Amino acid sequence: ETKKIRMKMRHKTRNEAEDKFRKKEMDRKLATERIQKNKEWRGRKRSENGEMESFGSDEGSTATRKCIEWMVRSELKCWACQQDMSPPLKIYQCEEGHSVCQQCRYQEGFKVCLSCEGEIIGRNTMAE
Repeated sequence: ETKKIRMKMRHKTRNEAEDKFRKKEMDRKLATERIQKNKEWRGRKRSENGEMESFGSDEGSTATRKCIEWMVRSELKCWACQQDMSPPLKIYQCEEGHSVCQQCRYQEGFKVCLSCEGEIIGRNTMAE
């Protein structure tokens, strides 16, 4: 009786060890496949970017520059009057970070942001 129990325990332990080994092998295989797929994807992206640059780096850099300029200009528009804000005017902001020009800030009845109705908390020195 004891021999049978010991045999079953050994058999169970052996099966558990084999299952654990198989699982580790499967995990290792999946990790290797994932790494290979990532390498292939990065290679495709590099070749796409390389092809884009070969059409003319001046065109690409000009487009990038214009895109960045557009993004900055859109951040420097007053939410109230939609005018570009530039020195010497001061730039203010609400609690949510919406920018407001100095002229709109000091208009009579202008207490909260027109976009989010948040309180105007002070100047936006980063934008200035």
